[in-house]
Amino acid sequence: MTEGGNLTTVRQGEELIRQYLYDETSRMAAASDGIHSSWYQYSGAGNRTGILEYTADPLSPGNLFLPKAVPAGVPSKRTEYVTDLTRPYHNLLQKVETAEGKETLQSYIWDTNAVFLREGERVSAYLQDELGSPIRLTELRSGRQTLYGYDEFGGDLFGNQGETQPFGYTGYQSDRTAGTSYAQAREYLPWAGRFTGRDLIKGFAELPFTLNEYGYCWGNPTGYVDQDGQLPTAVVGGIIGGLGGLALSVTSDVINGEDVDWKRGFKNAALGAAAGAAIGSGLAFVSLPTVAMQVSEYKVLVGTGALFGMICNTSNGDLSFDNIWSGLTTGSINAAFVAVGIPKVNALFGAGDVLGGFGFSSLYNFIAGSMSSMLSNTENILEGENISHTFVKAGMSGIIQAIASGFLGNIFAIAASEITGNTMADRFARQITNNVLGNGLYGYGMGTYISSLVGEKAFPKASKSVN
Repeated sequence: MTEGGNLTTVRQGEELIRQYLYDETSRMAAASDGIHSSWYQYSGAGNRTGILEYTADPLSPGNLFLPKAVPAGVPSKRTEYVTDLTRPYHNLLQKVETAEGKETLQSYIWDTNAVFLREGERVSAYLQDELGSPIRLTELRSGRQTLYGYDEFGGDLFGNQGETQPFGYTGYQSDRTAGTSYAQAREYLPWAGRFTGRDLIKGFAELPFTLNEYGYCWGNPTGYVDQDGQLPTAVVGGIIGGLGGLALSVTSDVINGEDVDWKRGFKNAALGAAAGAAIGSGLAFVSLPTVAMQVSEYKVLVGTGALFGMICNTSNGDLSFDNIWSGLTTGSINAAFVAVGIPKVNALFGAGDVLGGFGFSSLYNFIAGSMSSMLSNTENILEGENISHTFVKAGMSGIIQAIASGFLGNIFAIAASEITGNTMADRFARQITNNVLGNGLYGYGMGTYISSLVGEKAFPKASKSVN
């Protein structure tokens, strides 16, 4: 291990199998398997931009130990990448490989995951599983197929990852020399179910299982996916939400006798996927035995958030499907995000740290209010309309929700803490006081509604909805 906690060697018994070097930012700078050594290049934003690969001299004794600098001479293979700087991951647009005087260019077309690969005149289509891992690559003209298989943690069952195209488990880029998968922030070892470096986002002391700095998705690779090597997100909720948003949007067009607007459908699918992932992640969080929140409380919170989000969005008289769906999804995302912080807020209040409780709650509510406002105006942002107004309005929504829920709403939370009985009536009173009145009425009702009115007065064209 390096001083920064990065894996430097892989051994099988006494035999040295692989060796790694890292740069000052803890990104992998070089890797060797005894036959090949690869040297990695990165942009200032941290995206991988190229690889220089050298082959060991077969006449000299094998030496895995890498030099401190890139070897002199011409690399046996040079790889260059073109990436989309607007995306934090799943952003590879082109790969150019030069080996033995021959240049090979691959281009990739993306939706949520890679959709098509073009190499020369050949175009191939990807089919992924629910985690985003390619399981089939089909050449459209000839019908020739390449199949891929993985174990739970992404181990290569068919031994062909990285041969004809770069993407493997969950969309990570496979590296045969390093024996790792490039996961943006870190390198992932599928055979070990571990990353080679420490997590940049640390865990929570209240949740010991999150404190392993090298583990993948908290040991639950089928329930979560880590897109960028930093933080797991829920999978199933996102899939259900996305499919639901698309299906309801198409159904709305059909019922209204209109042509199906696929652009609008995919926008609603994206909102649904975001809501589903947020709700699923929050549900997994509060389901943990170490979190002081009942699942029933979480469901009430999310339901209240969705209800008030819809009420706020339709208070201008716009009862279109798009407006209702935007309110339901952004309200539930808002609620799910705030709910994750509530156990911490309650613990601070319980410990007598009233100032800390109010401050932490206000911060969570500011982020949630700003984020939900931005999501409700996704179409404006994508089309470049009123962007500055949209950002100002998002900040305003966050500030007002921080005041409404972070301060006023917690008055109800304090009142609810005084209800100490355990009868059904007591539990119901706590639910109504804390979740519905406190976090619901003030947090998702008054907060978003007041910011909507103020935002619409200041920027009447900044949004097509009232969130």
